[in-house]
Amino acid sequence: MDVDGLKGTNDTAGHAVGDAVLLRVASTLTDAVAPDGFVFRYGGDEFVCVLPGRTETETAAMFDSLQANYSEQFGGSFSAGFAGLKGEDSGSEVIGRADLDLYNRRRFAAPYVMRPKDAASDPDSAKRAI
Repeated sequence: MDVDGLKGTNDTAGHAVGDAVLLRVASTLTDAVAPDGFVFRYGGDEFVCVLPGRTETETAAMFDSLQANYSEQFGGSFSAGFAGLKGEDSGSEVIGRADLDLYNRRRFAAPYVMRPKDAASDPDSAKRAI
C-alpha cells in the first residue's frame, strides 16, 4: 500500500504533518488487520499488510472500506496491490508481485481501484492475500 501524494503533503504542510499522516495510516491499518494480520512500513510511504487466511475478495473489501475512511479523514487516496502466497515463495517474491500489481492498478485504473483478480482464472490468488 502506498500513500498517494505524501511528498506533496510534506512539501506544502511540512514533514511533521506527513509523519502524522503516516502514523495515522499505520494505526488504522493495524486495527483493520487485527487480530491475526500484521503491518509493517516498507519504504517512505509504503506499507505491507500480511493477512493470513484472507482471500483477495476479503482483502479488497477491507481496502475499499479503508479507502473511503482515508478519503474522509485526509481528502486523499492510497494505492494498493495484492499478491497471494504461492508455495514456497520468499517474502521478496510476494512483495515484488504485490508491488507490480500496485503499479498496474495505478497505470490502468486511476485514481484508485481495488478489485481482486478473478479467482476462477487464478485459483492460487484466493488462498491468501498480502
